[in-house]
Amino acid sequence: MPQNRIFYAIQALGIEAAANDVGVEGAAAITWMKGVQSVGITTNFNLEQVFELGQLAIFENIENVPEIEVTAEKVIDGNALLYLTACPSGNQNIVAATNNKASIYLAIYPDSYTSASGAASEQVGFIWCSGMRPSNVAYTFPVEGNSTESVTFVGNDKLWVPPAAALANAGTANFPIITSPNTHGPQGFAADSASGTVFRRQHFATPTGTTYASTYNGTYLPTDVTNAVGAGKVQNISVTADIGRENIFELGRYRPYTKFATFPIATSTEIEVVSLSGDRVSASGDGRSLTNQPIQLFFENGQRTLKIDLGNKNKLTSVNYTGGDTGGGNATTTYSYQGFNYFVVQTGVKS
Repeated sequence: MPQNRIFYAIQALGIEAAANDVGVEGAAAITWMKGVQSVGITTNFNLEQVFELGQLAIFENIENVPEIEVTAEKVIDGNALLYLTACPSGNQNIVAATNNKASIYLAIYPDSYTSASGAASEQVGFIWCSGMRPSNVAYTFPVEGNSTESVTFVGNDKLWVPPAAALANAGTANFPIITSPNTHGPQGFAADSASGTVFRRQHFATPTGTTYASTYNGTYLPTDVTNAVGAGKVQNISVTADIGRENIFELGRYRPYTKFATFPIATSTEIEVVSLSGDRVSASGDGRSLTNQPIQLFFENGQRTLKIDLGNKNKLTSVNYTGGDTGGGNATTTYSYQGFNYFVVQTGVKS
């Protein structure tokens, strides 16, 4: 039967923490992600032009190392996170996490299937991106809708593997084999009894006023926010870590020998609240107005927990008071904070 399209039910995203830039660690190490909403893959071929005296035509169009970018988004649902699956050190510190590498896989099945299920020989496409490193990590927690995680990975290697060639050249061991046609996707999609439902607003742990400590499982919001609205009235929170990357090359080798993270790594947090008495932030042209603020977010959903710790050196970069106009809407205030080099994401299971 001819393939007419690709849609969500016939795609499965896999991540494998890998030790090498190029190389498959083994199918058993692949985690097939649950709750994935979208996957995008961009390939940029960097060309450098050389011209010469004596003619208008180009002398050579030199092909440099290609840049591969994979961006995936999933709902936060108590199952494995994209960031921690690819970068296990992300639950310790962001410096170690920037050195983690992963292989990213996308398996595509016939559009006549109801799920991404079947042996490798049944796939119509299989993509493998190796040596991928995190470039951007973002979490969004809205008052309406689902909590989401979005991660962008960058690397230099991408291989589209035709199923027949894959089986002939590498055997079935390196590729997903799905035995149950009723599961959501490749092996690893079995039900997890410790998983909760999708994280939503009710799973946010409101601040308790406890003094900040990285070992404490609780929420800490900046005093700018708590002074304005107390512990409640928070509407939306978004957190982003932007990890810049640069290549280091060496004579005698085409590919970069490393793609290092550029420090400092900036983190940003935006907190939107229903305004009760204005933004309550004063500013003076005569002196300093700001102090360092702790930010830690904690969520609990069934047995599953999620903690995002941005440390205690975040400073307010802007505050925006808007709304409350004749259209009937409520006044809201958005507080934007910036931090550096501190970004820890931890998941847990309550005993």
